[in-house]
Amino acid sequence: MFSFAGLVLFFGYLGIKVLYDGGREGLYSRVGIWGLALCQLMTGIGGSAALASAVKAVSQSFSKARRGAAMATVLSCFGLSAFFCTST
Repeated sequence: MFSFAGLVLFFGYLGIKVLYDGGREGLYSRVGIWGLALCQLMTGIGGSAALASAVKAVSQSFSKARRGAAMATVLSCFGLSAFFCTST
């Protein structure tokens, strides 16, 4: 599942980059807002799949006594990464 998430994220962000770099006369003129929405959907699915697979891997790797703290660390790191990407 993690490799699926990586591929979907890669192609989603690549599509967004190509659409924005081409401007109105580039690829956007052919696919329009629906192509951009599809790329955004792909990045959302990829991010959600990556989060789910990371949480599952952590929950299966740690004992019951440390599982909550380990999963909280993974969830907080995903949130912080989104904060750092949007604040720069």
